[in-house]
Amino acid sequence: MNFRALLLVLLSTQLFACADRIVKESALFKLEGRDYLYQKSKWTFSGRLAISDGEQSLSAAIVWGHDPHRDAIELSGAFGQGRTLIELTEGKMIVDNGDRRVQYSGQEDVLVSNLLGLAVPVSALKYWVRGLVLPEQGYVLIDKGFLQSQWQVKYLQMQFIGRDELPRKIKIDKGKARLKLVINQWQ
Repeated sequence: MNFRALLLVLLSTQLFACADRIVKESALFKLEGRDYLYQKSKWTFSGRLAISDGEQSLSAAIVWGHDPHRDAIELSGAFGQGRTLIELTEGKMIVDNGDRRVQYSGQEDVLVSNLLGLAVPVSALKYWVRGLVLPEQGYVLIDKGFLQSQWQVKYLQMQFIGRDELPRKIKIDKGKARLKLVINQWQ
């Protein structure tokens, strides 16, 4: 198959893959009516992640798969360079960077933050990436999002995947710590 035919096939599949996705600007984030999303126990998304704290920064492609027993987060740099797979299960983190596989024990937020060198509230992100608040934690609604656990979570764009309205662009801040996430695909 020549290059043009291959390119046409790839572009066609991408076009049809996005056919049921509608992206819209979020004028006002609406938390009500989203409770059914807590019941979805399996999900995966891919996109781009940027994290900074005023001194350090990290930018990577991200693929995050979640099921009730484990989270698998794959981070990779430009052109797939520097691929790292982080597997989280209760009280345990396994990091595989291609050269070696290391297991750590402890609280997942602390483990991931230590690994990346930047504050990442991964236990809350499991909910925030779906446009949900962390259960049994207080929160305050604000324009386009909410405040929870001293983090400001704003949904800059939402997208419809079938009947589900899920985040596309998220900005999360706490002091100098800033996390930006653009989600290109949900499954």
